[in-house]
Amino acid sequence: MKINALDILKEKGLSNTGPRKRILEILIGDQAPLSASEVFKKLEFEGLCHNESTVYRNLQKFLEAEIIQSFTLNDGIARFEFKKGHHHHIVCIKCKKMDCLNLCQVEKLFDEAIKKHGFMPVSHHLEFYGLCKGCSTSPLK
Repeated sequence: MKINALDILKEKGLSNTGPRKRILEILIGDQAPLSASEVFKKLEFEGLCHNESTVYRNLQKFLEAEIIQSFTLNDGIARFEFKKGHHHHIVCIKCKKMDCLNLCQVEKLFDEAIKKHGFMPVSHHLEFYGLCKGCSTSPLK
């Protein structure tokens, strides 16, 4: 099933501007989460956006509308992705390539641990780190 950015904007009551629609299309189509700068570079290359603040404003609107989610890895850079169900990420420690892992074996452990400490479960984030195939053949720097 193909996800249509225009339909999502209408459903969430957001106006359809060229950059807004394209930002959402980029996030829907990309397999890995992207930083605001990465999204801006794609828009700039396409000639759709000349101001990075446009990207930040739209990402904030998408977060508020719960269309996308954001997280920060250990490098301190916020990344954004279209909400597409519960999943985790595997990250290359050298080149920062990231892939989604559509599995979660910790759900039951999370629920048990958080309840044991008197909390109510809300969410969890878990990232795996390693070397991608391309980086594993070259020495670490």
